Amino acid sequence: MKKLHVIGVILIAAVAFSALEGSAVAAEWLLDGKAITTATAAKTEGKVALEADGLSAGIECTVVATGTVGPGPADEVKSVTFSGCVKLGNCTSVDAVAAVNLPWKTEVLGEGVKFFDDLTPGPGGGVPGYLIECLVGFILADNVCSKAESKVELANLATDVEDLFNTEEEAACTTGGPGLAHGTQLTTVEGHTLQVS
Repeated sequence: MKKLHVIGVILIAAVAFSALEGSAVAAEWLLDGKAITTATAAKTEGKVALEADGLSAGIECTVVATGTVGPGPADEVKSVTFSGCVKLGNCTSVDAVAAVNLPWKTEVLGEGVKFFDDLTPGPGGGVPGYLIECLVGFILADNVCSKAESKVELANLATDVEDLFNTEEEAACTTGGPGLAHGTQLTTVEGHTLQVS
């Protein structure tokens, strides 16, 4: 559904990013060309790399986030799963990876001709982020990377919305310096065309 924002995430991820700069205006989700009036189940899926810059270590995983889009500019990430993870850099084995402080609240914003999904803490108030347990040398590093507010660039495709994680935005990590998330995902609503406007 919405954003791995880890995260980055997402996400994931996402995940690790910076606050919106400049003047942002509210945008909205469109389902089959019409404004969404009630929260609608959605899924976001793709590959995302999560890295701890100071450790020169990280992972790349297929990430699936589920949640809702709409009404209007609102969306929410309710669950994030990671699979098919491969180690990067100094990470010699991956023990665990997970999203932290779910659910995440997000809101679509327009900035000029671009759209962004602005990720903020959910109802529990916890900062969105991710946990990686990675063996670096002989040390098992439990690393939580998070950012209070972050953004993911959105691009309309023919029937879905593409989520583009910014590699320049950094998250605060408990180990190994700043965290980075980068990758591309697709947000879809099964059987419908999804766009932002």
